[in-house]
Amino acid sequence: MGMNLFTGEGQSKRCLLQEAQRHDFEMISSILKDNIDAIQLQGQDEQPITLAQSLIDHSDLPPQGQPCQEKTLLILTQATKTVIGMVSFYQGYPTEKTLYIGSLFFLKDFQRQGFGKEVMQYLEQEAVTAGYRESRVVVSLKNWQALRFWLNLGFNQMTQIVGNDHYSETTYADVELVKTKLIAK
Repeated sequence: MGMNLFTGEGQSKRCLLQEAQRHDFEMISSILKDNIDAIQLQGQDEQPITLAQSLIDHSDLPPQGQPCQEKTLLILTQATKTVIGMVSFYQGYPTEKTLYIGSLFFLKDFQRQGFGKEVMQYLEQEAVTAGYRESRVVVSLKNWQALRFWLNLGFNQMTQIVGNDHYSETTYADVELVKTKLIAK
């Protein structure tokens, strides 16, 4: 079993992070509904409610994945304790020292305000402390905003492209990005 990065709660400068529970299903579903455009850019046909259920049930795991290694966290503002987003990650795939980011979504009213960068910097610090050496994320090639976000955070190595062989409005491809220089503050 891999290193346990997150148990219970954590906080960054403006955000609180807390592990999602079954009773948070509606909130996760709502965040995903607010991001349906980005989800569809990934070529996912599932409805936000189905995706929310898979995050709560830990039913979409990597090969030989263990549910206890996947975490879904709600992101709240420290000021008002309002839920503004969610992040999911898998600890220990494809190597024991890899943190794999599954998703990072914010409600539309809280996007482009630096919360995503802040949360990812916090998780990176925690990952380094826990012994992780790299982070990975999969991003749709059609989601330019997300590609810019992850590249600006230092995810600048590409390991693979998966998806359709040719481009059209109805075909999709994703790129796996890696950040190998995790930084502790």
